[in-house]
Amino acid sequence: MKITRTFKHGAMTFVRGSKPGLCGELLRRADARLFAAMEPGDPLERFLRAYQAALGGAGALLVSVEQPGGRRADRNAWARLAKVPGFELWAQHFHRTSKMRALAQAGTADVPDEEQLHGFVRQVGEFLCDVEDFLRAGAGCGAVQSERERKTA
Repeated sequence: MKITRTFKHGAMTFVRGSKPGLCGELLRRADARLFAAMEPGDPLERFLRAYQAALGGAGALLVSVEQPGGRRADRNAWARLAKVPGFELWAQHFHRTSKMRALAQAGTADVPDEEQLHGFVRQVGEFLCDVEDFLRAGAGCGAVQSERERKTA
């Protein structure tokens, strides 16, 4: 499915397939948050929606690569994402953004202006596409599920 949204500074197009299961549901929710971030409104709310979309993408990826159950040594999604090959730079980027998010929510930092917000939304869209590509390449939910099925057989 090809989705195009028009923004004040241009249009963005994201190509989405349909990934079944929990990973697909997390990606669909992330897409919905991302598209909500593109709508006119309060810049802080839009920034937070885009950030939540990135977290949703990280969640879809982490569900696909981490073993289920048990307690995680690190609860920070970005620290865990940094351990996934190919996603280290995204993890660093969003980790830095998480600090800005916390400061903006506390009212101690400036909210991104329209141009910065547009750039951030674009980056989140690219990240979600990278997550979907990773899952489609077989390194995601379906591959992990198949591996578990082979172990129990």
